[in-house]
Amino acid sequence: MASETRTSARAGDPSANTGFGAELSSEAEPGALPRTQNAPRHAPMGLFTEQLSSTPFLVGRAEARRSWLYRVRPSTEVGDFSPVPHPGLSAWGSHAAPNLLGWKPRPLPLEATDFVDGLTTVAVGGSAADQAGVAIHNFVTSAPMTRRALCSADGESLLLPDEGELEVRTEFGRLVVGPGDVLVIPRGARFAVNPLGGASRRGWWIEVFGAGFALPPRGVIGANGLAESRHFVAPDAAYEDAPGEWTIFHKYSGTLWAAPSNHSPFDVVAWHGTAVPLAYDLSRFCPVGAVAFDHPDPSIFTVLSAPTAVPGRHVADLVVFPPRWDAAMHTFRRPWYHRQAATEWNAIVTGPTSNRVYSRGGSFLTPPFTPHGITPDALERELSGKDDEKPRFIGDGATWVQLETHFQLSVTDAWREAPWRDVDFAGVARGAKVRFAKGGASFHSSDTIPGLKP
Repeated sequence: MASETRTSARAGDPSANTGFGAELSSEAEPGALPRTQNAPRHAPMGLFTEQLSSTPFLVGRAEARRSWLYRVRPSTEVGDFSPVPHPGLSAWGSHAAPNLLGWKPRPLPLEATDFVDGLTTVAVGGSAADQAGVAIHNFVTSAPMTRRALCSADGESLLLPDEGELEVRTEFGRLVVGPGDVLVIPRGARFAVNPLGGASRRGWWIEVFGAGFALPPRGVIGANGLAESRHFVAPDAAYEDAPGEWTIFHKYSGTLWAAPSNHSPFDVVAWHGTAVPLAYDLSRFCPVGAVAFDHPDPSIFTVLSAPTAVPGRHVADLVVFPPRWDAAMHTFRRPWYHRQAATEWNAIVTGPTSNRVYSRGGSFLTPPFTPHGITPDALERELSGKDDEKPRFIGDGATWVQLETHFQLSVTDAWREAPWRDVDFAGVARGAKVRFAKGGASFHSSDTIPGLKP
């Protein structure tokens, strides 16, 4: 039997069960959740008590992520795990070079493909075995994960769809996410991804090793802005009491393992805790920026961070560039030419699709200190613009996300040799027109900012 009264929560839903890092709870049957303790001798309704600890026991209270689950059968009712060969998943990259790399949207599958079978590792930095690093995977799927579930023992995860909606079934309940949403999945939590609408879907699966995601400190921004904790939506408990043959996939040390189970893993009747799947609608991100002059760093658009013990040296920062107004005066408003210490990976998750890197489904990778910048055409348009002093709305319906990491990413064979790679991408920023004139004016009168002495 199953709890059919609970529906899938959606990113952006006005739900009472919200809050990033908060102590949340839900029960699919009234009275299933113990009220005064975590582990009573006899749990309500004959349920089994199980704790999911996504972080080590001795981390600080603010960083600790754990949940208590009250389920029909314990998770120990599975067989031994055995390695599963997978042509797309990899624990390591094989190509580390300081060159720009870009990829067009990956084609959607023509045959029935579920989430596990449609995974391909893009790049890896660090090591899952050493619990220090990050991995980026791409997925395509056109079929539900029937009697299959997956968990990552390696790290906390983000799912970022860019094509169609997905229902993600977890031990905590169901969540629906689509392009422009992000789903945080705790380390060790089991889930299954099912495409909605009977069509093929695509997106990104990101794992961070040895760290968990947190809302970044706002610092001088103050108490408001960026991502709000209350906009992260948790699922309502929904259980399935269903004996039968299941396969539990376990991603461990970068490789895939599987064990047989005699029942559905989605049999949690009630839960409470802080290690909880959370969906977030990126359109709710409240950006801040320069309103006088000059171009701010992309770090002001950080949604989530996975920090290390070294301040500012993060395993990963998830950044979003949403549609917004730009009001900077006397400023080159496009991203300037840049070399930096971090590795950047960019993907476009909403907007029109075409056979181009800069369209929905496209992505590109910038290694540390590799020069990058805008195209010559964009440079000319920016320098010849007649409305450069007017507020400008940035965004044509496309949402870009960026992952920054201090790890150097190594690209896998499967992704570097993919037929959708744009082999000419490294030249996109080349060919800028030289304007240098020796002995020319030190500055143009148009560069004088009102109220600011030259």
